Amino acid sequence: MRAQTVRELSKRPKILSES
Repeated sequence: MRAQTVRELSKRPKILSES
């Protein structure tokens, strides 16, 4: 995962569902 993605995960838990 990219550092940017990690930040997005913290901001948007919805991404966790997409992954």
